[in-house]
Amino acid sequence: MHKSVKNEEEIFESDNFKLSQIFNEQPKMATANPERDTDTDVDVDVDVEDEVKEEPPYRVIIHNDNITTFVFVIKVLTTIFMKNVMEADQIANRTHNYGIAVVGTYPKSVATTRINKVHFAAQLEGYPLKMTMEPGE
Repeated sequence: MHKSVKNEEEIFESDNFKLSQIFNEQPKMATANPERDTDTDVDVDVDVEDEVKEEPPYRVIIHNDNITTFVFVIKVLTTIFMKNVMEADQIANRTHNYGIAVVGTYPKSVATTRINKVHFAAQLEGYPLKMTMEPGE
């Protein structure tokens, strides 16, 4: 991982960083239509225990490279993995020093989605950043 300026202001004001444009979309909320008749009574028998199946946990691992900047790594850790700047900095340093670091443990679908977002953002910026996942506890 290429060590770059880690000033918090520079991390969030990086001109060449498009990630915020990609992932900061707000979900659109449905609006109620007062003219629509919503008075419906439907009895539905649902066994909640059968509906909710817990996914197995997976550890997300970030891998070191000599091209991806600290600024980019911290940005994806704060925007995609919702880490604060201090946590992101610690993970980036651990990755730089040891070659890999655990980002966190998430349900399998969440881990997969977040890794895909990171790879997409890295590809857009021309970085070879690699993240993998392995079964967790």
